[in-house]
Amino acid sequence: MKNRSVYKRLLCFLSLAIILSDCQPKDDKKPSGVEKIIATHALGLCNMPLFILAEKQFAKADNVQVDLTYIPNWGDHAAALKGGGVDISVTPFTNVITAFANGMPVRIIAGSGINGLYLLGQKGVKIIKQLKGKRIGTFRSDTLELIAYDAIRDSGMTRNDYEMVYFTDGFALMNAFANKSIDAMTQVEPYATQAVQKYGAEIITTGQNSWGNNYPDCVLVTSENVLKTRRSALKAVIVGMLKAEAFIEKDYDSAVNLCVGKYYKADKNDILLAGQSQPPGVDIRDKKQFILDRSKSLIELGYITKRVDENIFDFSLLEEVIKEHPELLAAVKIRASSK
Repeated sequence: MKNRSVYKRLLCFLSLAIILSDCQPKDDKKPSGVEKIIATHALGLCNMPLFILAEKQFAKADNVQVDLTYIPNWGDHAAALKGGGVDISVTPFTNVITAFANGMPVRIIAGSGINGLYLLGQKGVKIIKQLKGKRIGTFRSDTLELIAYDAIRDSGMTRNDYEMVYFTDGFALMNAFANKSIDAMTQVEPYATQAVQKYGAEIITTGQNSWGNNYPDCVLVTSENVLKTRRSALKAVIVGMLKAEAFIEKDYDSAVNLCVGKYYKADKNDILLAGQSQPPGVDIRDKKQFILDRSKSLIELGYITKRVDENIFDFSLLEEVIKEHPELLAAVKIRASSK
């Protein structure tokens, strides 16, 4: 009898516990697991927002983890996006134009960095006219190739007046310049500053001279498939990129400490010097026409056959993020002047 009484009391206790449990409010927002985004990138300072996002895991608050993988030839990024090997890329916008114009299902969803492009000469090669008959190192379809092409074309020289030497790796380009196997090169920060400081490179011209101030360089890109199927994760990435931009602007020294050696093969002082030349810039909604207008040079170079249109962009996620988190845009210095 005593055991039966204890058993009855135990049943009553368990029943009460179940009833009370069912009455507790459910936490429907509790994360079920961290979603991974695989990202690839180029090498310039324009990639720093992605590097800081990954180092600080600024997307973790939205249950997204960003892991980086490096594809040395950023001309291959579009194929990696199409094949599903990566989900996002930070890469020069001209490579995206070429990929899109040739049928690749890619979209620009935000910016990353602005300015910072240089055409550099060996010591004594100071002006564009001195490039006649010279060898210029660059990357195919890159913003760096276009900045050189536009500057040289606008000076009155033709493509027959010089030779472009193409590289697929940024460090190989720098080594070629250091070994003087090329007479000039196009370069991005912090390696432009490194070339000036270490190898005595001459600044022949800059992107600002040809394109004006605050032009975009690298952009945040994804595939049509990821854009359709993983919108919430992409929004978390954009939130993280804006947080990274604010972090870089507020404490550039700490940002450099997180990146030097790991992402940038340059001295810390060179990266610090380069910071003002190529700042971050995630909100590039006002740069659409500028990007589209670069189609003309890509046609002249033979990479594409017709101008691309606004379908290359999908800023809907960026606009949603800014609407939902206006404080993120307010925290950064560079803002879009118009949509």
